Amino acid sequence: MKIAILLNYPLQEQIDVGHLDVLIVMYENLLKMFDEVHVVSLDDDRKYDLGNPRIIVHSLPGNKRITDIPKQILAFRKLVKQNKIDVVRVLAPVRSGFLAASALARTGVPFVLSVHGNRHLVNKAEGTGHGPVLDTALNLSEKYTFKKAALVAVISHYIWDYVKGLGCNEKKLFLHRNFVDTKLFKRANVPPHSTIRMVFISRLVKVKGVDILLKAMKIAKAKSKSPLELWIVGDGPEKPELEKLALELGLGSSVKFLGAVKHEKLPEILSSCDFFAAPALAGFVLNESLACGVPVLAADIEWSKEVIGDDVGMLIPYGDENSFSQGILKMIEKKGEWKRLGENARRLAEKELSKEAYEKRELGIYKKVLKLKIESKDNIGVN
Repeated sequence: MKIAILLNYPLQEQIDVGHLDVLIVMYENLLKMFDEVHVVSLDDDRKYDLGNPRIIVHSLPGNKRITDIPKQILAFRKLVKQNKIDVVRVLAPVRSGFLAASALARTGVPFVLSVHGNRHLVNKAEGTGHGPVLDTALNLSEKYTFKKAALVAVISHYIWDYVKGLGCNEKKLFLHRNFVDTKLFKRANVPPHSTIRMVFISRLVKVKGVDILLKAMKIAKAKSKSPLELWIVGDGPEKPELEKLALELGLGSSVKFLGAVKHEKLPEILSSCDFFAAPALAGFVLNESLACGVPVLAADIEWSKEVIGDDVGMLIPYGDENSFSQGILKMIEKKGEWKRLGENARRLAEKELSKEAYEKRELGIYKKVLKLKIESKDNIGVN
């Protein structure tokens, strides 16, 4: 059997931010069930070699123009037929989801869709949006994709409700939380430090709210009785503007931009800090912080409340630098509880966010989908 994974972006983007090893975990797990894993890198013309002949990367050219979509639909349909793909995994509902739903129509090849975020909330956090015509078109596209998907995996109850609200049949929904490799991400032995040190790790894009964090840092630094330090780990299009903002705010050496860091180095960085700060939307790194026993200060936005509670950190109402600076100061006041919060965080990661549980659920999805495919064929007399 063969499976194709349709990305929503060029594979190089995940390599650039150090998340390739997370994807490799997924691909190698699939090889327990499938003979080949075909990874389709969207809007791409590069060649890739992931070091395993059974993991094959196909680049699908394009540059996100609407006029490219028909060509990509035909190209993906041809790829699926030529490689005799049995099932497709799609990692986002917009663009790649619509592409898969259209390409696989009447082929008999089912696809499983993942939904990781609320598109409307992301647009709001970025300060962007679409006109009413395009927004309506995107809504219709999502509904079409949900209708055609065999199963829809969501990372939280929040996303469950969001997708259900868009008209997805609840019988298709499957709770499939993000995972963390608790063998890699664990507390590291690092030298002690004298400052209060918080850390932010992610791609530097508007939706992550790093500008809010820097402004909150300035306010908290002026009010804190202890020296305060912020490490920002990651790269992205917002980095030059954020570095400029840090200078304008007079933060000086109290803010360190560490740039992109290899994923395997993150446990050491997390362990070197007192707590993780997430001022807006956050992803895998929340789980990674918990696994390293690092308390988390997070904005109460999207699915964060389903992971972060008073026993592992603190949630702050999502908003501006004033509210988040208050969170920083309250977190500093909890210094005596950091050890307990970190121990609770580690236990939570091991119990509910383990890679092993994720891998078992993932394979279970395809067993269910392929069983449905076989039953469907039997019902219409196809052998």
